Amino acid sequence: MKKPGFFRRNMWGLLGLLPAIAAFTVVALDRTDFYGQQINGQPKAGVSAAPAEWVSYSKARLRLVNMAATTDLYDTAGKPLKMPADLKTWRAVIEIQVDNQKDLADCEISLEDSEGRLFGTRPYELANLKMPTPTCTAEDTALNAYQVTVFFIAPADAKPVAVRVVRAAALPGYARLVGA
Repeated sequence: MKKPGFFRRNMWGLLGLLPAIAAFTVVALDRTDFYGQQINGQPKAGVSAAPAEWVSYSKARLRLVNMAATTDLYDTAGKPLKMPADLKTWRAVIEIQVDNQKDLADCEISLEDSEGRLFGTRPYELANLKMPTPTCTAEDTALNAYQVTVFFIAPADAKPVAVRVVRAAALPGYARLVGA
């Protein structure tokens, strides 16, 4: 009588081994935060310094020079922009030193308030403003030191604490420029 082969004898054990290996792989990768850093691509590791101090991020040095509420905004016709009472406009000035501006070309800038909420740079309330799209680069690409000015809209009760600079190529890290 011929005995069944190895695979036929152990078919159920081999089939049960595959889900076990997959489960252990998922657990091992989750402990290293592989999913949070690579799959989700969310900024998790903030680099920050004391207010007005330099932060090294993505081959550049950045610092928040000024962050203040402002009403000095004008639409494309040159008329002052009126904001609803429940919203407030903030202006942030960021100083940047970089050898090659391409190292910051695809950055995203956002305002962080004391509750951890983030506010972007191009809300629909600012769609009629005469201003270039906010970026971390200067118009003159030969400059190595320059300033960028960015405007944000936040609820009137928001208390801004920092400006975040995020680059997809530098994830999960981001620069957190703390306000004074």
